[in-house]
Amino acid sequence: MLPFALNKSSEDFFELAVTESLDREVRNSYDIMLYVTDRGTPPLTDNETISLTIQDVNDNAPTFPKSLYTIHLMENNEPGSLLASLTARDPDLHENQYLVYFIVEKEIANTSMSMLFSINPENGNLYALRTFDYEREKEFLFHIEARDSDTTLFSLDQYNGEIRTTRMFSYRDPRQQRLVIIARDNGDPPRSATVTIKISTVEQVVTRFTETTEVPIEYDLFTDLNLYLLIGLGSVLFLLLITILVIIVLKCQEPKPSQAAPQGRNSIISQRNSSTIADSTLISSDAYWYSLFLAETRKGKVVVRQPLPNGAGFIVSSIPGSAALTETSASRSSTLQESSSDLP
Repeated sequence: MLPFALNKSSEDFFELAVTESLDREVRNSYDIMLYVTDRGTPPLTDNETISLTIQDVNDNAPTFPKSLYTIHLMENNEPGSLLASLTARDPDLHENQYLVYFIVEKEIANTSMSMLFSINPENGNLYALRTFDYEREKEFLFHIEARDSDTTLFSLDQYNGEIRTTRMFSYRDPRQQRLVIIARDNGDPPRSATVTIKISTVEQVVTRFTETTEVPIEYDLFTDLNLYLLIGLGSVLFLLLITILVIIVLKCQEPKPSQAAPQGRNSIISQRNSSTIADSTLISSDAYWYSLFLAETRKGKVVVRQPLPNGAGFIVSSIPGSAALTETSASRSSTLQESSSDLP
């Protein structure tokens, strides 16, 4: 007995109605043959076949073959090792049967289960994230949940219009998502507006930087900190420049020191004819005598060199030319007087 009935809706029209609920998981299609007969003599008939396909709805929850799984793991295991592969079944079709696996969050000894175990959300492979020690941890009890997908990818807040994702994206989900958002007021008659949003999902690109990878750095040259640093550096440079200029000026204004006498020469000051005469004692050579002779003769002076008593050198004296003539004549007259006194 088919769960359908043919009801007369008007004088010349009939409608095919469903007499009970249909379950696609029990029967997914029907072939219905309709016969029509007139009231003539002889009566004439005709028939028509209608093929009915039941569309799937997400009316079945996923189930695991067993409600409790016991997994044995050797201690000192390698981190990331595969523990088991858990598979749930969902009799629905297409996106309604795509399952996502989760570890129900739970803490054991202040440690989250997601820090100890990991499950692949698409195929149910369970992994250990770290090494276990039997003397410290002997067993763990936690729950794994399998969820199907007619849960939509997005949800819309009816008050502020925020669009949020309700679950994690899977490779089974289309790359392009199309959302139609309708905003409707409460007026009479109600007014509405519609907008279409297209969402494209892209793969996350992870760039591995090496030591030779150069990453451009974007920064603002005129932040407050940089401005203070520039002012401080400029002040220091200005003070340094002023200090250098002052030192140069002081060096230029210092009197030049008198040229030191050569090695082996002593300077003497003597008074002759009420004038200061620079005398020197020459020990090593006649270079000083010659230079002094040339310099003083240009000034109209006479240079006299007298040997020291001990023979250690000479006393070099310069006197004005007039005084030299007076002294010379006086010495000659005295010499003549001494010479004449010696005569008998």
